[in-house]
Amino acid sequence: MAGTVANLLAGAGTISIGGDLGYTRGGCTMNCDETIVWVDVDQEIGAVDGILTDEVYTMKTNLAEVTLDNWELAWDGTLATLILSFGGGVLVEHASATVTGVGPVANPVRTVVFLRSVSVERAEINFVKDDISLVPFTLRALVDTAETAGEQIGTVTDT
Repeated sequence: MAGTVANLLAGAGTISIGGDLGYTRGGCTMNCDETIVWVDVDQEIGAVDGILTDEVYTMKTNLAEVTLDNWELAWDGTLATLILSFGGGVLVEHASATVTGVGPVANPVRTVVFLRSVSVERAEINFVKDDISLVPFTLRALVDTAETAGEQIGTVTDT
C-alpha cells in the first residue's frame, strides 16, 4: 500500500466535557490497553486461543488554563462560589468526553467520544517561574451497559 499525504494528520484540536476546556499544551493522547488470557494446551507449541478479560481506554492532556473548573475536573472536586473542595474518595462520572481534531482531507474533522468516564491519576498542579502552570488531566473510559456490545466505550467518527 502506497502512502497518501492527504492522510497525514496535523493540527489543533479541542477537548470538551459539557463545554470546551480551553487551551492545552502537548496535545491529547489516547490509549487502549487490553488484558488477554492466553489458552495453552499440551498438544500445541503456542496458544490456541485468547480471551479478552479487560480493556482500559484513557485520554490524557495538559490543560493550560488553570481555572477552578478545570481543577475541579482533574481532582474530582466540588466547586461553589470560588471555593474548590476536594477529598473523600468520591469519583465523579463525566458523560461524553469529546476530542475534536483534524481528520484526513476527505473527512477533515475527526471526533473521539468516551461515552462515560472518570478522572484518574490525580493531577500535580505546578506554579513555576517563567512558564505557564498546567493541569495534567487523565480520563478513563467506563463501560456504558445501556449500549450494544462492541459499542459500549465510545466512538471515533470522521466527517
